[in-house]
Amino acid sequence: MTPATLGHAAPTPAVLAAAPSGATEGLAGLWEQVTTPQPAPGRTAVLVVGAVVLAALMLPGVWHLLRHGLTIVHEAAHAGVAVLVGRRLSGIRVHSDTSGLTVSRGRARGPGMVATVAAGYPGPALLGAAAAWLLSRGYALGVLWLLLLVVVLVLLQIRNWYGLWAVLVSGVALVAVTLWAPAQVQTVVAAGLTWFFLLGAPRAVVEMQVQRRRVRRRGGRDESDAGLLAGLTHVPAIVWVGAFLAVCGVLLAAGGAWLLAAWPVTGITYPPWADVPTCDPMCPSAASATAPGLPFSVCDSEAVSTPPEIEPHSGRNESLSLRRALALLDVCARETDPTGLTAAEIGRRLGVHKSTVLRLAAPLLESELLRRDTTSGRFRLGPGALRLGHAYLSTLDVESVAAPSLDELARTTGCLTVLTVPDGLQSRIAGHRPAPGTAGRAVPRLPSVVPLHCTAPGKAILSVAGTALLERAVAGGLRPVTPRSITDPGELRAEVLRTRRRGFAVDDREFDPDVRAVAAPVLDHTGDVVAALAVVGPAARMSAAAVQEHARSVVLAARTVTRRLGGAGLGPSAAAGGAAEDLRARRGA
Repeated sequence: MTPATLGHAAPTPAVLAAAPSGATEGLAGLWEQVTTPQPAPGRTAVLVVGAVVLAALMLPGVWHLLRHGLTIVHEAAHAGVAVLVGRRLSGIRVHSDTSGLTVSRGRARGPGMVATVAAGYPGPALLGAAAAWLLSRGYALGVLWLLLLVVVLVLLQIRNWYGLWAVLVSGVALVAVTLWAPAQVQTVVAAGLTWFFLLGAPRAVVEMQVQRRRVRRRGGRDESDAGLLAGLTHVPAIVWVGAFLAVCGVLLAAGGAWLLAAWPVTGITYPPWADVPTCDPMCPSAASATAPGLPFSVCDSEAVSTPPEIEPHSGRNESLSLRRALALLDVCARETDPTGLTAAEIGRRLGVHKSTVLRLAAPLLESELLRRDTTSGRFRLGPGALRLGHAYLSTLDVESVAAPSLDELARTTGCLTVLTVPDGLQSRIAGHRPAPGTAGRAVPRLPSVVPLHCTAPGKAILSVAGTALLERAVAGGLRPVTPRSITDPGELRAEVLRTRRRGFAVDDREFDPDVRAVAAPVLDHTGDVVAALAVVGPAARMSAAAVQEHARSVVLAARTVTRRLGGAGLGPSAAAGGAAEDLRARRGA
């Protein structure tokens, strides 16, 4: 690309326009969309996108076409630094041979001119690294808007017809993806553009050096950025080429690390009764340490490597106003003060203006989902919410609600999955799904009822059912079923408390000498335990690492069923026995 040079064209004056009074709400909605994290693909998808971009950059015809994008950002970097160092920008040109020209007025030499000329080639790499940082935090839409902002700023300074066409085509493509593409497509496009700038920047430097050699062989004048910098600083041009490559390489390494290291599924949230699974109780060492930034802890002997999938974030095609109204309703539903909330209080919790709250509340008041006190003006849930709740609850039974989760658990874990419901001092099998591919093969025995004290579902139920049921189970006698069954009341209380704090229970060959199981409790809308979901498998194939993996899947499945039953979980204060001290994990073979 042709570097930034001096010129004498008259600068374009800034055009100021006042935003219309009704634009505030639209800008607020736009800002909410940009700052809302989107689902990110896994490392494999990111690597595939990067490989496709790299292959495209190796094709001469494709590279020539795509390099116009690098030229636009290259010239934008020249222009941006020129403005920052106090030069007066006169215009930008983009040519069909992918070269460009940025004209600015100011001192012909000095640090400002050096900085202006030097900014071009690192510019795309710096933009790519910034985009990678945003993507690592889920802001794919923010990346697209950032690129669109760069295109708009260049459009204001473009001074030739071909450049105008190239910038407009780039802008229209970005607008189309930003406004109408699904969230998944936006994320892939943002990742592709990020890789393009990170990988394309060093290739552009290499191409500049190749062109410099051709010019020198023909006896021409070196007008590349490196050549101009050599004249301005008396530092050889090849040194500047090396510096450009070094900067682009460092930014490529940083951007690639952000893309690959931070894009596994993150943000897994467990129910309040399952804060974070701790070290597996079968681990030979009780020590565990929570890895910073990860939603699980790492065991001394074996670490969990694959978090479970989480539910996808809702798509942007849904109505923003509808989602805000539902969020308003949820804020009122969570409020414990019987007097309700004022519009200003709701607005602070939602991050919107009081006038927006009043607008969103109007249809909710008409449908009686909300009520507003005529004296204080406070909002609270209305009788319409009660009618909806009763209508929903009347259609529910735990077996039918849990059926999809049982199917999914069996598919993802490859094990037998079981649903049990409390039945006195036992738990009754209410449903099960065989492990995939086990037709005609022996499976772990599945009785109709199982005891509470020596099974994973039973201990999961005891962990949230309260002390009364636990003491009844102790008083009824802790009959051993296998040599590993818990028969000591103190040990059972400790195990139940540890299960309560972890959020899942483990049966390490306590009910069947050849079987291990992991289970999590399911709560209803009143906070009572109504069932437990369990994954059951042969002990020989269910290692400590496998138990930890299955524990996460079971906890998330139990959370899903709990939510469908209208439950919200139990807080830590409801722990059985009320003890707070840490308990050492039971050892296992």
